[in-house]
Amino acid sequence: MSNQFKFNFAQGLYETSSTQKEELGTLRFTGDGRKFRYALNGDTALAVGAMTISPAAVANHINCSVVAAAVGDTSVSLTAAGTAVTLDQYKDGYLQINDGTGEGYSYGIDSNTACGTTGTTILKLKRPVAVALVASATSEASLIKSPYAGIVVATTTQAAIPAGIPPVVVTAAYYYWSQTAGLAICQVDGTPAVGTRLILSDAVGGNLEAENTTLDIDEPVVGWLYYTIGVDLEYKPVILSID
Repeated sequence: MSNQFKFNFAQGLYETSSTQKEELGTLRFTGDGRKFRYALNGDTALAVGAMTISPAAVANHINCSVVAAAVGDTSVSLTAAGTAVTLDQYKDGYLQINDGTGEGYSYGIDSNTACGTTGTTILKLKRPVAVALVASATSEASLIKSPYAGIVVATTTQAAIPAGIPPVVVTAAYYYWSQTAGLAICQVDGTPAVGTRLILSDAVGGNLEAENTTLDIDEPVVGWLYYTIGVDLEYKPVILSID
């Protein structure tokens, strides 16, 4: 994992790729102030200009048991609690120790092996274990996907984590750059006025709509409408503020 700010990238801003060329979540700036994150699309193609969201958690990959690991180990074995783990499902994600010995530590994942519903996946970490982990549920661990792995089009459930807008059409399971800040274009639900704060639409997937007039703390604001009044189901300029 790089700790340096990047200026050169292996994949063009408007290119998609079937193979990974950057670390998921890599931040990219343009000269005009826009921000993009390197992302992996999920199982369905993405339309250009559609708001997306991060993947949902796998319930049986939360609060799991681990095999004992010593300080300095660079791999940890975790037992799935009822749902299989696929090869590199959590690459560029995190192993988080949420309870017990070693709690509070988060480790980047470089790769993981596949396992069955109650099998054991071996996680290769991006940094060594800092506090020894204890088996038999003494250390409870969770597998956390990168916010930019397995992206899907925003649903009409507004309590989700926005993941940006693709500037191009993206094939299923391809890598791309997702725009998270600055001037963008997105389809709008309704007719919001210029300057209106925007949230995920509760009626049209992939759209943005005006923020509710009453506070709803689990509906994140993603930006605001820019320059011209919204027209229902048309694409309009927006200033994104996800990042």
